[in-house]
Amino acid sequence: MYYEGVIAKHPLDQSAECVGGASVLAGILGVSVQAVNHWKDRGVPLERCVAIERATNGIVTRKDLRPDDWQNIWPELGKTLVQELEDEAGRERLINRRSSKPGRREFDTAPQQKPRA
Repeated sequence: MYYEGVIAKHPLDQSAECVGGASVLAGILGVSVQAVNHWKDRGVPLERCVAIERATNGIVTRKDLRPDDWQNIWPELGKTLVQELEDEAGRERLINRRSSKPGRREFDTAPQQKPRA
């Protein structure tokens, strides 16, 4: 991987460093060291990504491990909490703007009366 002219370590190498080595990482995942090394060329299997993210306490993420397709696999990772809050605030502003236009009211805000028994 290249980041602004700098060669970065492979996420699996970073993962191994976080947990104490490639053999420790392989042990956590229940696979051989050779399998982990194979993933550097072939890609990390989907079923191993969450385990690696947890083993590294989030230092190496699923996004790091699957940079080309993570958004298709885990779309919930696509937005940060801030983005979700901004989207919610944007929807709220849109609703308020629509309901404040003269002659047009999207929602009835008057409290409903309970029917008498």
